[in-house]
Amino acid sequence: MWKVDAGSVHDSTGSNRFIEVKPLGYLEHASTRSAADEQMRARYNTLFDDVEINVLYGVSAIGTRLCFYKWTEETREIVPKAIPSSPDFTIDKALAERWGLDILTAEGEERLRRVIDDVKTMCKELERK
Repeated sequence: MWKVDAGSVHDSTGSNRFIEVKPLGYLEHASTRSAADEQMRARYNTLFDDVEINVLYGVSAIGTRLCFYKWTEETREIVPKAIPSSPDFTIDKALAERWGLDILTAEGEERLRRVIDDVKTMCKELERK
């Protein structure tokens, strides 16, 4: 079961996936995309100690556009990689292309379904242990 609160969707049965939802206007500005990306990374830092599966997926939705995140227990790396800021230059730390899939397209729906199927498989394996 999924729980929605303040722009976030969480699985109420455990920490095995999450979605952060923002309005479509966030896609237009580097600052709001960066804030959405930072929120995703902060969520990973909050959740990774409690994850019981090898991979934790996250989805950032800006309007109907999706950016998929993935953390693996083995490497402890979050993909896509963060783009570091610079004190001397303006840098787009969360490129709009990251939200390149639209949930309303067959490709976007298929990618989301693959993530969900992968999570279901990992959870079934957990239940067997």
